[in-house]
Amino acid sequence: MDPASALGYLCEGYMHTQQGRFLAATHVFDKALQHVNKHDPLYDTIQTAKAKAMQQREKRRDIICDLPIEISDRIIQQLFTGGKFNQQREYVMVSLTWWHRIMASKQLHYAISPCIPLDEANDMVIQSFNHTRSLALTLWKQPLGDLFKNHRFTRLTTLTVYGTYIRTIASTPEKLDECISALGCIGSQLTKLVLSCEGARLFPRRNASTIQLQHILTTCPDLESLVCHAPIDITCITDVYPKLRELKLYKIQGTVDRQHMLMIREHMPDLRTLDMAIRFSSKPLTVDDSWLPCIHHLQYGDRITLNHKVHEDIPLYGQQGLASFTISDTSDPFSLDDIAPIIIHHHSTLQSLEFRTVLGTMDTRKMMDTMHKNHYMQFKQLQVLQAYTLFIRSGMDTLQPFCNFIEWVIERAPYLHTVALKGYTMNQSSLRTLAKCMNLRHVDFEIHDTRRLRDYDTLVADFMRDHVDYMADKGGSRLESIHVQLYNAHPPFIDAMRELKDLTSFHLTTIDLQTSLFTQLFKSLRQGCQGLRTLSIKTDEAIPNSILFQISGLYNLRTFSMTGDLRAADASMLSLQRCRHLERIIYDRGIDNGIHTMLLQSNPHLQISYQ
Repeated sequence: MDPASALGYLCEGYMHTQQGRFLAATHVFDKALQHVNKHDPLYDTIQTAKAKAMQQREKRRDIICDLPIEISDRIIQQLFTGGKFNQQREYVMVSLTWWHRIMASKQLHYAISPCIPLDEANDMVIQSFNHTRSLALTLWKQPLGDLFKNHRFTRLTTLTVYGTYIRTIASTPEKLDECISALGCIGSQLTKLVLSCEGARLFPRRNASTIQLQHILTTCPDLESLVCHAPIDITCITDVYPKLRELKLYKIQGTVDRQHMLMIREHMPDLRTLDMAIRFSSKPLTVDDSWLPCIHHLQYGDRITLNHKVHEDIPLYGQQGLASFTISDTSDPFSLDDIAPIIIHHHSTLQSLEFRTVLGTMDTRKMMDTMHKNHYMQFKQLQVLQAYTLFIRSGMDTLQPFCNFIEWVIERAPYLHTVALKGYTMNQSSLRTLAKCMNLRHVDFEIHDTRRLRDYDTLVADFMRDHVDYMADKGGSRLESIHVQLYNAHPPFIDAMRELKDLTSFHLTTIDLQTSLFTQLFKSLRQGCQGLRTLSIKTDEAIPNSILFQISGLYNLRTFSMTGDLRAADASMLSLQRCRHLERIIYDRGIDNGIHTMLLQSNPHLQISYQ
């Protein structure tokens, strides 16, 4: 049927009418009347159809305009949750009122990239800027001032600027001045500002362009949260900013000492989260620092830690005092003799504790004395502990006091559920203590090859055996996730895996899976861990058929990630069809195209992606 014929136009208009899009149907019929010959037998029918569409449009009532805005917001959220945002949604345009509600809803978020100039953007998008509360600029290269002068963002409260624009601040003074000037257009209405180049390595010179914290706070006086990845100077703050509750500065220039901390406390009285990466030097904290009890989350060092967002998952329930404490690598190593008393002093509030540093342990008399005096103390709130050191074997004498302190904390944390021990913090004594943690849910023992312990495999196997044995008469192990990096699977580890009924995630890194012990390991996994949902295998060599056949018996598996050669594993890959709940397979090499197709045909919900 020719869509440009009378019948074609009638069919198209009828489809719009059935969908309730009477205005669109009227436009189709107008077009038909212009192109169809007046002597066509269906010409009169087109006129009748147009009149009927116009009549129905007049009778139509926009019930959406009568809905309370809370209900509209809830409907809008359901329409867009889990969808692809580049899809055209005709039903959104059913109601003009609905469209305006979408523009004004709290769900609206913009990410503007420089691919298409704003003067070519859709007029409706430009009009919506007046309703926008959150704006994210990705790889933005144009002057920020032009954006805010030419377009109205009267309701904007959150501004995030990513990538190139922020990185160039380190070397371009003009960009720095332009950025601060642009904030002047909207600064008074912002409550959250993020200047981010996260994921990019930025090591500015000492004479690089630097943002003054005072300038930002003066320009944006009502900020509640400030995150800055650009070089920043905090040496002089003159006014008081009572609304600021979160301050994350990842490229602080110069020295930060106790006086700077007191200045922050004085001028930001309601600050709760303080996250600092000091670029060149830092001074030790002390338990006497009066500002510490007022901070909930403190991260301190000269680089961003790998876990710098951990506190976002920590519930505070109105508590006062330090909840999370992180010490990362520093140019001037902290002394454990100074840090340990701070941790002990906040034992009743700490929920997360992280060390990623070389701690000075030459003189630990004060620490040992504090530990002895607080022998019966407990860290009842502590749930997360991560300890990662860069000690080498020549420094083992200085490492022992640090390991003793870690073990002392573990022993006094009855509700500890997430532990990552890496480097030489993994020793027999600390792992034996950890094995007795009844609430342990997640363990991470992955380690860099160049810092691998000679007896790593044995230590991990003994820990698993001791933990399973200790929990045998207490309802069984509660472990849900394990990250390990094994050269060999020892029998105690294999036997213990069979007893982990609650395990949902297993991540294994190894060099070669060809030994029969690894096949036995995955057999134990299949026999005892039917609740496993996530499995990750990383190896330098081939993944054997025998292991994949065992994995195919994990019927509740949802995500399977593989780094290894699969060229000789066609038959065993097909056996994964038995995993009826499998949602995603991630691989890096070796899946035959035919196998790929057959897996997708057997499970239409499966996603197979190459990494």
